Amino acid sequence: MTFTFKLLHPAIEVISISVNKNQRKGKWMKKIISACVAFILAFFVVNGIMFAYERPVAWIDTPNGASRAVRNPNAMLIHGTEGYSISKIDSYGFTNQNYALADEYILMMGASHSQGKEITISNRYSTIVNNMLVDDKEELRAFNIACDGHFLPSIINHFQSAIENYPKAKCVTIEIMSTDYSIEDLRKSLILADEIDTTTAIEIFASQSSVKRAKNMLKEYLPLIAMIKNHIETSQKLNSSGGGGIIVLMRKNIVL
Repeated sequence: MTFTFKLLHPAIEVISISVNKNQRKGKWMKKIISACVAFILAFFVVNGIMFAYERPVAWIDTPNGASRAVRNPNAMLIHGTEGYSISKIDSYGFTNQNYALADEYILMMGASHSQGKEITISNRYSTIVNNMLVDDKEELRAFNIACDGHFLPSIINHFQSAIENYPKAKCVTIEIMSTDYSIEDLRKSLILADEIDTTTAIEIFASQSSVKRAKNMLKEYLPLIAMIKNHIETSQKLNSSGGGGIIVLMRKNIVL
């Protein structure tokens, strides 16, 4: 009996060491799985909170359009990282009140400061100007086509298209956030598109591919990722944080 035990003892030690290694490996696997589960749960909790705090809506770049991008018409945009506002995107893909364009209007171009999505729509300067011009009518005489990251070089590049897309504009305002741009950036901004894109926002979103629709859906339902991506892209486009201003360009025989 003793002899048999002595023979089995090395094998028992090997099995014991193997069991201990497997137990340690199992503990590490449990820790890794627990950490992954905790991260996933934390992500979806924060992402859920974002629906009430910062929820972007799908947008599509329009390199030949009036502005650098349009948003999904009639979607709800919630923005709380700089002030707080809830905006319904108009049928043109911008953040105006959903009124019809007047026969003559001011066309407002710029980035997020002009867009004004950080404050309630009633406090945006485009709305204030519009209210001064229309009295009680529900029409747009101050039409805001500003969008995120649409800084001076981008505005120059899209200017001709904006004028052709909105030919009844009798006045154009341009946001000047900074003039500190490289010569190369300004040269690129002067390379105009061969063709002007006059496709409406509704038509653009209706013609999306299934893959693009899926991407846009993810953007709207994963606002945390969309916010991080947007901040990175905007900071890359903004060369200076200096003070800005507005340039006003008037057409002849303006009637407001």
